[in-house]
Amino acid sequence: MHGKPKPALRALTVTYVVALLALAALAIASFFIPQREYRNQQTGDAVLRAASRQEALSERVSFLAYRVATARDPSERRRCRENGGAHMPGVFAKCTICGRRSCTLR
Repeated sequence: MHGKPKPALRALTVTYVVALLALAALAIASFFIPQREYRNQQTGDAVLRAASRQEALSERVSFLAYRVATARDPSERRRCRENGGAHMPGVFAKCTICGRRSCTLR
C-alpha cells in the first residue's frame, strides 16, 4: 500500500503546489504595487506644490510690476523697485491662515 503514489494523488499535489505558488506571487505583488503607486503619488504632490508656489510668485511679480508701472511719481517707482513693494499697504498684510506677514496662503 505504501508503494508508488497514485496518479490522482500526484495530480492533486501538483495542483496544490501551483496554487500555493500563485498565492505567493499575488502576495508579493500586493506589496510592491502599492509601494510604487505611493512613490508616484509623492512625486506628483511635490510637483503640485512647486507649481502652486511658482503660481503665487508669478502673481506677486505681476502685481509688483503693475504697481511700478502705475506709480504716480518717480520717487514711488523707485521705492517700489528698491523695496520690492514692502512699503505698499496690503502687499505684506498678515495672513489670515497662519498669521505670518510673508505667507502666500492668504
